[in-house]
Amino acid sequence: MNYKEFLYCLRDLSGVSHTAKVIEEEIERVIMAIGPKKVSAIVTDNASSMMNVRKRISEKYPYIVNMCCIVHFVNLITKDILSKKFSPVYSSIIYIFTVLKLELIQPNLKFLGHNFANKIVKNCNTISRFFKTSHKAGHVLNEIAKEYKIEGGGLSTYTPTRWTSMYETTNGVVRLKRALEKVRIIIRLLIFNY
Repeated sequence: MNYKEFLYCLRDLSGVSHTAKVIEEEIERVIMAIGPKKVSAIVTDNASSMMNVRKRISEKYPYIVNMCCIVHFVNLITKDILSKKFSPVYSSIIYIFTVLKLELIQPNLKFLGHNFANKIVKNCNTISRFFKTSHKAGHVLNEIAKEYKIEGGGLSTYTPTRWTSMYETTNGVVRLKRALEKVRIIIRLLIFNY
């Protein structure tokens, strides 16, 4: 058999209640439109309503696999690890902080008793928001990134509901380090004339 993945449809359900019944009806509608034998799995996050939906769909269609999204679990684990005041990923966090070396970020090395990882993400968010709201600075950053041939996109802002945004936020700052340093120099020259 030649299996392929397809995106059948996207629907905005922001105006309706996200109860198990509503979600199940939506999934059932798609299953019936496609044909039940053409659906092999249902993948959702692990919210209780989603678990109930997957369970009921699996009972109705035993050949449809009931799966939790592994990326969602990784995101939850990452948030748990980084929410600890002193975590096992300390050396990784120190590495990120060292690589950033931006004056915009003022590290407090007395991190015991402080949520160090969250400070890094918060500072990266501050940098990202500055360049997203200041169109001129954002344009300068984009041009410098092009000049340096930096690929991989621009800066991202951390959003708890976006599963990979913590990584994207910190990685964006690290990836654009050289461009951010040049922008810092340009801004100093323009504002402070030195």
